[in-house]
Amino acid sequence: MWCISFLGINFKLSSGHIVEIAILSGIISAIIISKILHKNIEIVKTIEIGIKNGFQTIVITACIMGYGSVVSSTIGFEKIIDSFSKLQHNGIFSSVFIINIIALITGSSVASLSLFFEKFLFFSKDIFMSSEQLHRILAIASGGMDSMPYATGIVVANDLAKTDLKKSYIHIFITCAVFPLITLAILLVIIYLFF
Repeated sequence: MWCISFLGINFKLSSGHIVEIAILSGIISAIIISKILHKNIEIVKTIEIGIKNGFQTIVITACIMGYGSVVSSTIGFEKIIDSFSKLQHNGIFSSVFIINIIALITGSSVASLSLFFEKFLFFSKDIFMSSEQLHRILAIASGGMDSMPYATGIVVANDLAKTDLKKSYIHIFITCAVFPLITLAILLVIIYLFF
């Protein structure tokens, strides 16, 4: 699929179109390879199951993303954002703190990043690193506290695996929240010591 992406970039297609073309070519390739290797495979039934699972995932994702949008449009959330803007900021550490709180509230790393860059871009003016380095650190920072039980990925993964969230969440929390936060803490210590 990398060759599709490469061609798409050369033809100056939008990233959305490149992804759609790459996914479609991947599906067609999988159908052809499956038919060659497994003569008795039921392609139509497999496609039906894929469409059903995909639709179910889209509905769950849309509901939870809607939850994040509703939460971020409430008066309470606006008050939290306003109180953050009055913080005495010290660049990267304040930015990481704010992104984690937004991720915790919305249950979404994407929402925390977009809200941060929309409302707190002034925090990054005093940061000594390049915008690419800042983006990577903030992307890592957004990927810890977003792993709450109401987060899209958590709900979808449990639904597809047919597992009980109450039993599986402790394992999810350790791997998707604790480990990323430890990694983030190590990264912040390195930044503090060497930059």
